[in-house]
Amino acid sequence: MNQHGSSPVIIGNNHADQDLKSVWHLIWTLVLAVFIALIPSQMGWKYGYTFSLALFVLPLSRLGWWLYRRTDLKRQRTAWLISCSIILPIWCLLDIFLARTFFTFPNPEAHLSLMVPGYKWPWDWARVIPVEEFLFYVTGITTILLTYVWCSEVWMRHYSHSDEERRELGPGLLHLHWGAVWAGLGLFAAALVWKYYGPHEAQAGFPGYFLFLLATAIVPISMFVRVVKDFVNWQAFSFTVVLLLLISLTWEVTLGIQYGYWGFQDAQMMGLFIEAWGGLPIEEPLLWVAAAWLNVISYEVIRVFLATGRPFMDLFRRHEAEVTR
Repeated sequence: MNQHGSSPVIIGNNHADQDLKSVWHLIWTLVLAVFIALIPSQMGWKYGYTFSLALFVLPLSRLGWWLYRRTDLKRQRTAWLISCSIILPIWCLLDIFLARTFFTFPNPEAHLSLMVPGYKWPWDWARVIPVEEFLFYVTGITTILLTYVWCSEVWMRHYSHSDEERRELGPGLLHLHWGAVWAGLGLFAAALVWKYYGPHEAQAGFPGYFLFLLATAIVPISMFVRVVKDFVNWQAFSFTVVLLLLISLTWEVTLGIQYGYWGFQDAQMMGLFIEAWGGLPIEEPLLWVAAAWLNVISYEVIRVFLATGRPFMDLFRRHEAEVTR
């Protein structure tokens, strides 16, 4: 320790070398993914939506291989697998029932001809959802969570919490956070006011997409954040959100909107569009933040469950002494 109480810098530190190597691998993976995603638009090829999924497939392959090789992270790998196995079917089902309500797919040459049936109220089924939509949810969600796990265990591991700390958690994992509930209700009320009285041309309809995003973020926050916030690596979470927003802008603004890979039903948007980004609804960048919240909180809840080794429902019970306080 030096006179200021800090540790001296060690030249040739193995951890620093490994961290630098990991970061460079991630950077070059993203550069290659962007290159592959841009090829169809530059060459006039078909299947632009299909190629653009490289933005998620390549990072998923790279980070997935990293997690597979890290035999010391068995519990993290198990928590990631359980979280994905729970979240992915839910998102795929939501896509079947909501994609036709929220989105359009104006360019049939942008995707493969493999179409999945989708529902639209009141009782209308049609095979119009590209299979790429589901590939996006599978690769996108798993990549979001893998990015958080990698950052938490490698680059920002000093901010991570040990399983010993999670093991000390007593019953009462479920604590309703009323502040988050009221914040969600307030945001939706503001969205309704803007939808019906704002200076835009999309006043018809209902802001269903924003309501969906709020539910995706607010429900897990209000249920688990009081306890799980002590175990989330917030530095890793912040990095994950920023990286996802950058990928989102590349994917949606540069490619998706520009070349008609998909579009939006204005009647289901709140009416706040970013004209500089091709009229992108504000809901779309918010989607990535909501997805990150849901994935990370789910992952940390599973980590607590695995660390304690207790029956899952026991984590939701509260001691009598705690109830009477």
